[in-house]
Amino acid sequence: MLKYLVLLMPIFLMAITVEIKKDSTVEVKPSEINVMKKIWKRKGVAIEYDDAKKLILENRLLSNDFIKKYGIDSDYLMRLRLQAEEDLSKLLIKKTLDEHKVDDRVLKSYYIDKYKEFISDKKVHFKAFGFEDFDSAYNFYKKYKNNIENINKLNIYAKENNITIVDKTLSENNINPQISPLFKKSKEPVLLPPVFYGNKFYEIAILERIPAKKIPFEKAKNIIKEKLFAKRYNEIRNKLLKKHENNEDE
Repeated sequence: MLKYLVLLMPIFLMAITVEIKKDSTVEVKPSEINVMKKIWKRKGVAIEYDDAKKLILENRLLSNDFIKKYGIDSDYLMRLRLQAEEDLSKLLIKKTLDEHKVDDRVLKSYYIDKYKEFISDKKVHFKAFGFEDFDSAYNFYKKYKNNIENINKLNIYAKENNITIVDKTLSENNINPQISPLFKKSKEPVLLPPVFYGNKFYEIAILERIPAKKIPFEKAKNIIKEKLFAKRYNEIRNKLLKKHENNEDE
């Protein structure tokens, strides 16, 4: 099993040590599955528990094969460490800003002044079913193209046959240009003919179109805070680094 160990070492400064090694027993823990689901959720994709487990297991098996054949380059471990340090430094800056609450009146003023930023794009909710070959995808299409209203039947069939399901809601502007014309011409609910994308053939079920609308202030507050964070990022970073110039510590 691949192990990523993040250790805090009490030296002069905290250091992150990353260790990756192969193991003869490859397994997937429930906690890892939940984290994988969160990772994909942040990407705007909701994946099922079993799909997340399958993805982790496949990645782990292939990663072990890589280590057995090629080993691990020290530069790769260093990149992981540097990335982790960068992520944690950004998180510290964000948490520092969060500790200083911004008055709602400031947020409201920004919301009113920049109202165009808070009108959401038109969105499309769809499910994509991944197949290894065209014939399997086309057979799925023929079987369900006239029964798309009952999406549960498609989900059950996909799970029973170990078919990958991707559930997404995307802005129309963010749909890949390769397939966006299919989305624009189709009325929901509809099952599109097979589309080759990446390394698989996909059956795409367009389920709902969500019209553009103004984001309510309560939901926009976090977006505004992120924008203010971006503006104050360097200021807060320099302030936090100042204590090290003065040899201060917590």
